[in-house]
Amino acid sequence: MSPYRLITASLLLAAVFALTYCTRLTNLNSVAVVGRNFGDEVQRTQNLTFSFNKNVGPDTHLDEWDSTQYIRFKPAVRGKFKWASPSELVFSPAVAFDPATDYRAELTDELLKRPSAKDLGVSGDDIAFHTPYLQVVSTETWWTRAKETGKPIAKLRLNINYPVDQAEVSPKLSVSASDKPLTTQLTQVSTPADGNSLSGITTTLPDAPADANAQPLTVKLDKGIKVLNTAYVSNGVLEQTGSLPTQKQVEVVDVQTGFEQNRGLVRVVTTQELQPGTIDRYYSIQPAVETTAELTENGFIIRGNFNETDTYVLTLTDQIRGVLGAKLAEPVTRDLFFGKMPASIQFAHKKGLYLSSKGARNVGLTIVNVPKVQVKI
Repeated sequence: MSPYRLITASLLLAAVFALTYCTRLTNLNSVAVVGRNFGDEVQRTQNLTFSFNKNVGPDTHLDEWDSTQYIRFKPAVRGKFKWASPSELVFSPAVAFDPATDYRAELTDELLKRPSAKDLGVSGDDIAFHTPYLQVVSTETWWTRAKETGKPIAKLRLNINYPVDQAEVSPKLSVSASDKPLTTQLTQVSTPADGNSLSGITTTLPDAPADANAQPLTVKLDKGIKVLNTAYVSNGVLEQTGSLPTQKQVEVVDVQTGFEQNRGLVRVVTTQELQPGTIDRYYSIQPAVETTAELTENGFIIRGNFNETDTYVLTLTDQIRGVLGAKLAEPVTRDLFFGKMPASIQFAHKKGLYLSSKGARNVGLTIVNVPKVQVKI
């Protein structure tokens, strides 16, 4: 090897060594995130926890919320931070993260304000995450009678996680039963008022086969569907499988529990629209609780003052009958558990938002599962 090549190789090796050494030195002197309680996808209302490689937080005054911007989010997110330990920071958003949105989190110099961190820097690595993209969560299929003709007709509901525009969905929706395409007639896109429940896309299937047995169903939404009030547009086909039931039987396909306006709610989903009448003959609940019930397109909803911690037994009786004449073959029982009611604070009356010197000088609040409330006047 010539002396020139030997010198060049030596210089290159020295440069690589120096670069490696500087990189390691930088890493040793940088505050970086080494752990977190989330991956690529986060839920819209969850807290985010960041674990650091250095103790840059306080030793005292832990678990106290403050508005110091230790971490910057893009797009911006209002919220507060608290130190769970000197090396663990929790962020709680003041409002829900935007739907179907990509976020980046970057560390700020606010992490270096304490004397122990004066010789440190912050890592320039961004943390990328996103809220759930548009997806079809589930499908419901049932039989009813057409209002115009009285003939049996099948309906399909797609439960999706965000509101969408009906005009965009209609040309992009395709349904097949046993791999045979079916005609779809979109009738409704429902958007929940609370913004947290599922949106529903309902379509009729006028040429659905009336077989004696259930058939596999495939539902597809082509790409290019926009989530309302966001910049997100789906970039792939959304697909969900289900079942087209027979119209000769009534079956209970799902029993869901939840809360609505601070009351327990049970939704019973059936494969056929049910006959109107005395709905309380359709079910019983143990231990007994006072309830009301109303029919839906494919089943019924029960509302009552259910206890969060109790387990109930719901019995669906063989008195359940569909509009096509079929009835539930035998009683069905399901265990009901509601869990903890979601935390919430709201005014008891929509118009009672202000204190007035001419009034009673009080404001009614409905507070659910919030252990501590700070009031400022």
